[in-house]
Amino acid sequence: ARRTSSRNPIVRDQYSILSDFIDYEKYYMIGGSASWANIRSLVTYNIKNMKLIEMEDIDRPRVDVWGVSDLDLFKEADKILKDKKYSESPSFIIIQTAGNHRPYTIPDDNEGFIKKTHRKEDLNKSGFKSIEQYNAMRLLDHSIERFFELAKKSSYYDNTVFVLFGDHGTADPKAEHMGEEDYSLKLRSYNVPLIIYSPKIIQQSKEVKQASGLSDLMPTIAGICEIPYTNKTMGNDILKTGNDIAFLVNKKMSPSSYGVINSEFYLRVFRDGSGSELHKISGEDPASDIKGSFLKEADSLKKIADAIYQTSKYMLYHNNN
Repeated sequence: ARRTSSRNPIVRDQYSILSDFIDYEKYYMIGGSASWANIRSLVTYNIKNMKLIEMEDIDRPRVDVWGVSDLDLFKEADKILKDKKYSESPSFIIIQTAGNHRPYTIPDDNEGFIKKTHRKEDLNKSGFKSIEQYNAMRLLDHSIERFFELAKKSSYYDNTVFVLFGDHGTADPKAEHMGEEDYSLKLRSYNVPLIIYSPKIIQQSKEVKQASGLSDLMPTIAGICEIPYTNKTMGNDILKTGNDIAFLVNKKMSPSSYGVINSEFYLRVFRDGSGSELHKISGEDPASDIKGSFLKEADSLKKIADAIYQTSKYMLYHNNN
């Protein structure tokens, strides 16, 4: 497929662990239109009783093509969470931010945000292409900070699990803080942050070392919230399983590939049928194919990659609610 499955109405019927959050008020919040990427169909068809909140539902000004600002979107989320009429039921809210995408708009109403300037070479060393991109990312951080300031003043704060993650990474110039494998193997687009924050519920901090992917989010959240669920997905609870594997479809390199990555190796299977490669991601030369020196590891990871790939294709049409 050349595009995401959400854009294909034939495969919109997909089971989600979120359906097992039975007594929860569910919201999907987006600053623009939920028609983007067919979100409207995907969400409303699969997650029963999930409420879509989009630009036309928010009484705040539109700032650019992405709709209202992330800051206003967070303010709206805070209003929903602390509204008394929702207090009897727990809530599950997805907030889709977009302000760190072009055109990198800085809204006039920005709660005291101050733009900064830096030399282009310094920006490039940190992975930023322009000062506009840098300040847009800072504005997203600023908006998240303001949201947490509002949350800490509200009763829902102590009983909420906050999950912050990215759907894709970016670094146009080569950033000094990123590993060589992020560039030579084009992994930077798939290397995203994940922060789970809930000081009253998760009282001991932990850094997850094993490889994981976005499909692991819902099992992990359900585990933290102690929600009994049937797992018909490709994900795992990363806080309760020792799995060290993530599936990856890499379209950034030619030929395109699918494969798996763990904390040591990255196996690529070329989609044109020309074979596969094994890379040691923490090595001095991660771009080198070392399959000949690690035949056992390559064979094991190849079987796992093929199994996940074929199962995923099957599940697109056989994983309805």
